[in-house]
Amino acid sequence: MSEAIAAPAAPAPAPNLSPPPGNPRFPLFDALRAIAAVLVFANHTITSVYPVAGHGTLYVWAAELGREGVAVFFLISGFLLYRPFLVARQGRAQLRVPAYARRRFLRIVPAYWAALTIFIAAGFVSGVTAHNWWVFYAFGQVYSSTLIGRGIGVAWTLGVEVTFYALLPVFALVAGRLSRSRSMRADVLLLVILAAASLAFRAHYSSFVDAEKVSTLAGTFLWFALGMLLAIASVAREGRRPSARAGGWVALWPVASWCGGALLFVLSYEVEIGRIGLSAGAASVTIHALSGVAALCILLPAVFAQEAGGLVQGVLRLRWLAWIGLVSYGVYLYHTIVIDQLNKLYGGGSTSWRYPVVTVSALIVTLACAGASYYVLERPMMLLGRGSRIRLRPAPGWRGRVKS
Repeated sequence: MSEAIAAPAAPAPAPNLSPPPGNPRFPLFDALRAIAAVLVFANHTITSVYPVAGHGTLYVWAAELGREGVAVFFLISGFLLYRPFLVARQGRAQLRVPAYARRRFLRIVPAYWAALTIFIAAGFVSGVTAHNWWVFYAFGQVYSSTLIGRGIGVAWTLGVEVTFYALLPVFALVAGRLSRSRSMRADVLLLVILAAASLAFRAHYSSFVDAEKVSTLAGTFLWFALGMLLAIASVAREGRRPSARAGGWVALWPVASWCGGALLFVLSYEVEIGRIGLSAGAASVTIHALSGVAALCILLPAVFAQEAGGLVQGVLRLRWLAWIGLVSYGVYLYHTIVIDQLNKLYGGGSTSWRYPVVTVSALIVTLACAGASYYVLERPMMLLGRGSRIRLRPAPGWRGRVKS
C-alpha cells in the first residue's frame, strides 16, 4: 500500500510573521523590527526627559536615532509587502487584492483604534475633539499642519504606511502592465523615477515650517522604494546557488554592511549639524538618502545571509530580541504615552537620575502593554483574517508527486 511520508512540520510562525503562501519567511526580520522600535524608543526617551536648552547635540543624535528607526520600518514594509506581488508575477502564487487589503486592515487598524480610544478616554492625548476625531481614526492627521503630532504623536508614520498600503497594488498593476513576461525592469525604472521625484519634493519643501508636507508618502517614498528594490533583487536571486569562492565572504560582509550603515549614520549627523556645508534643500535630501541607505545596509544580511553564521546573524537570532519584534507594533503604539506619563510622575528632579529611571520603567511598562495588545487583540484579529490569504496556483511545469 502506497504511503506519503511526511516530515515533522516546523512550528508555524505567529500570524503577523507568517508570509503569504508561496513566499519564504525571513526570520531575521523579527529582530530588525525590534531594533527599529528600540531606536525610536531611545529617541523619545531622550526628547521627553532632557530639555532642548543646553542639550542641542543630544537632541540631534536623538533625532538621528528616530529617523533611522522609521527608515528601517519603512524599508521592511517595502520589502515584505512588495515581494509577494513580484512572486505572483513569476507564476508561483495568485494574488488577491481583497485578501491583501483585509490582512493589512486587521493587522493595523483594530490595535490602533483600541490604543487611541484608551488614550482619549484617559485624557492622555491632545488635539482630538468631537469635531475632528474621525480624522485621527482615519489616519488623516498626517495631512494637516495643525493635527500632525496630535493624538498618538508617532501615528503620523501610520498615515504614511496606510497610504503606501493603498497605493501598492496600483503600482504593482502598472509595473506589471509595462513589463514583458516576468521581467522586473519596469519596476526598477518606475521606482527610480518615483524616488527621484520624492527627493525633489523633499528638496522643495525643506523649510522647517513645511515639515508636515514631507512627512507623507510623497516625501518619504525613497525609503519604501529601497525596500522594494531589495525585494526585486531577492526575487531575482532566488534559486541561484552561491559560488564556492563566495563562501568565505558570507561571514564577513554582514559585519561590513552594518559597519557601513553605522558610518552613513554618523555622516548623516555631520550633515545635520551643518559641519558639511550644504543648502537647506540639499541637506534635507542628503540626510534622508543617507538614512535610507544606512537602513538598507542593516537589512541586507537578513535577506542574503540569513542561513549563515556570524556576529550579525547571531545578534538577529537572539530570542528576546525576536520577541520584541513580535510585539513591536504595540511598542510603537504605546511607548510615547507611557514615557510622557512616567516623566510627569518623576518630574521635577534632576535629569541625571530621572533619565535612567524613566527609560527602564517605560521600557517595562511599554513591553507589558505591547504584549497585552498583541496577545489579547492583534493576534486574534490576524487569526480571523487567515481565511482570506493569497491563493496559490501551480507554476508552469509543476506536477504533484507522492512518495510511495
